[in-house]
Amino acid sequence: MPLPYRSNRAPRQLPAGAGIVWHRLLIVLLFSIIGALITIGLYLYSKLSVPHYLLYHSLIELFSVGIGVAIFAIGWNSRRFAGSSFLLVLAVAFLFVSLVDTVHTLAFKGMGVFPEAGANLATQYWIAARYIESVSLLFAALMLSTRLKIGSYLLLAVYLFGTLLLLYLIRPAGIFPACYVDLPGGDGHLSLFKIISEYVISAFILTAGVLIWINRDRLDRRILWFILIAIVIKVLSEFSFTLYIDVYRIYNFIGHIFKLAFTVLIYLALVRGSLLTPYRSIFRDLVSSREQLRKELEERRQAEEALRRSQEEREDLMRTISHDLRAPLTIIRGHAEIISELLQAEPGLTPAVRESIGAIERSVDGMNSMIRDLVDAARLEGGQLTLELAPVEPAEYLADLLRRSGAVVEIGRIVLELAPALPPVRADRNRLDRIMLNLLTNAQKYSPPGSPIELRAEPAEEQVAFSVLDHGRGIVPEDLPHIFERFYRPQTGRKAESVGLGLYITKGLVEAHDGRISVASEPGKGSTFTFMLPVA
Repeated sequence: MPLPYRSNRAPRQLPAGAGIVWHRLLIVLLFSIIGALITIGLYLYSKLSVPHYLLYHSLIELFSVGIGVAIFAIGWNSRRFAGSSFLLVLAVAFLFVSLVDTVHTLAFKGMGVFPEAGANLATQYWIAARYIESVSLLFAALMLSTRLKIGSYLLLAVYLFGTLLLLYLIRPAGIFPACYVDLPGGDGHLSLFKIISEYVISAFILTAGVLIWINRDRLDRRILWFILIAIVIKVLSEFSFTLYIDVYRIYNFIGHIFKLAFTVLIYLALVRGSLLTPYRSIFRDLVSSREQLRKELEERRQAEEALRRSQEEREDLMRTISHDLRAPLTIIRGHAEIISELLQAEPGLTPAVRESIGAIERSVDGMNSMIRDLVDAARLEGGQLTLELAPVEPAEYLADLLRRSGAVVEIGRIVLELAPALPPVRADRNRLDRIMLNLLTNAQKYSPPGSPIELRAEPAEEQVAFSVLDHGRGIVPEDLPHIFERFYRPQTGRKAESVGLGLYITKGLVEAHDGRISVASEPGKGSTFTFMLPVA
């Protein structure tokens, strides 16, 4: 199947900057001048008879209605691509403004649809349409400053209800304020309500213009100028409608010209402009979001790179500190052992000397333990802890652990309670040793000498629960919520003999195995630490 022809030439780029703005404005100006000349000719001809003016009025209103329906069609079908509800609000508003303008055209004095109504009915419909138009423009300007998306069908329902309510208040209810006062002999004048309404409508439109200018960075420059010029023309239109005394006179005529120009400019801005420059109008927020996402990804990459370098530097620092601190401790312990061996042959060696040498060795062991805790805590926090996971049989592992730990745990105090047929767990044996020995030595340290320490293992759904239970002082309720926190040492009930990292590291190691740990305690009766590991 032959492929479609594709030219190798680069696509023609539209001119950018102020040149294209003035180019477009010149086209609009030329068409406006031509349209104004034709309209003036029609007006001069229409002075000969009312029917000719009615023809002019009907044509200009129906043309505006057609443009309004086009605005709705494009805005409604492109609503999914817009980053805000600005275009959607205007699109829906112009649909219902067009509806009311159609009724206004049919009700215009002389059309014969409502012969008994005079000029007031059409003027009421006119003011109702302008209120919908101005309030919608203000609301759309507010939507431009936010990414809030309004439900399209909800918006359509609200406008439908509001428009039908206005039409009902005008006719048949007849409670909408009078806008034109018909006098005997065919003369009349605008009501005070109508004049004030035109100024209120102008204020709404000007406020919308200010808000659009404030948020101008969210609109393409060409579209922005079309809308701002349209707003200025709309204000002139409303001002002209405060001056006429007869619906067939010059100010009514000028007001309709301005109204048509306003509608055409909005069409060019929101429909034609959106189709010609989709990435600068409808998809402007999408492009902006993509650029923002690119920046965020780059910032995240840089942050991750900085974090990686920081972690490497911290690991190097901890490795250096660990080596530099352990080296003199190793020398101290080595000399203590040599002295102890030399003094063994001395018959006059006093118990005090032996105790001093033992104190040196215990202190060195304590310092080594603290250094190990600090290094492990740093690795946990930096996410640099590695596990060598493998299936571990709980019964076999616990029996082996007790055989190997006689130097640090009083094996005679351990009561091992194992449920039958325990499934294997996924664990790093070396890290599991650390967890178990931390809990067992804690239980040994904080319970009366010789009291039993229960070590249990039992299945729990897809996990195995390991528990270490002692009969010591327990933990006071005030300390329980903080017992696994870094550097936390209980203030009451337990002696502070460490830097407070043992349980913090234990919790981190359990969670690194995708497990969880908890504690239950009652002062005076003991504590139970339980951790769960997933089965292999």
